[in-house]
Amino acid sequence: HLSELLCVEKADVAFLMDASESMTEDDFEKQKSFVTKVAESFHMAPKTTQFALVTYSSSAKLHIRFRDHLNQDTFNKVVKQLPFAAGGTRFDKALKLAAEDVFTTESGARAGVPKVMIILTDGRQSQDYDAIPLQEAVLPLHQMSVQIHAVAIGSQVNRAELRKLVRNEEDIFSIKDFDTLVNKSRQLASKTCNIITRPPPGKKAN
Repeated sequence: HLSELLCVEKADVAFLMDASESMTEDDFEKQKSFVTKVAESFHMAPKTTQFALVTYSSSAKLHIRFRDHLNQDTFNKVVKQLPFAAGGTRFDKALKLAAEDVFTTESGARAGVPKVMIILTDGRQSQDYDAIPLQEAVLPLHQMSVQIHAVAIGSQVNRAELRKLVRNEEDIFSIKDFDTLVNKSRQLASKTCNIITRPPPGKKAN
């Protein structure tokens, strides 16, 4: 069974799923399939990869914490039942939630284990009066050495905006549309695995 997995590295991986009204409910379902397929490429277990899951639109909501130690079946069940929120696109709220409630010891994040956040989006940050600039909102995550991977779906995405979230240009994974998304899950999983194995920012590889 392990031979089917793309990645048996140890990591804490959080998905931030876009549930905003710029997509249809059908698109949201495709996003769910993508997330479960990416997760299935990893060895999901408390001693190897732990997953957390957040959905965001006008607000952000935490559905799975690392400490829930879900197995693949339970993880898939939770994802299947995720409600489509609609509303705006508040990356800043998703980033704040990730920094304060996801990548924390209380939520089950492990010290000394690579931390990866995969943010999926088909839109751009809502220009609300209280929106925090992205380069500011992402700082706490960078300080925790969380490696961010952005999955940009469709043509409405503002690449310059996503560039503020990721460290390297190649950490933005552009996908033409929701139909192509599911087929790209293994490709993203292997990219994520490469991110996990590269040395954290600021540290030289020996």
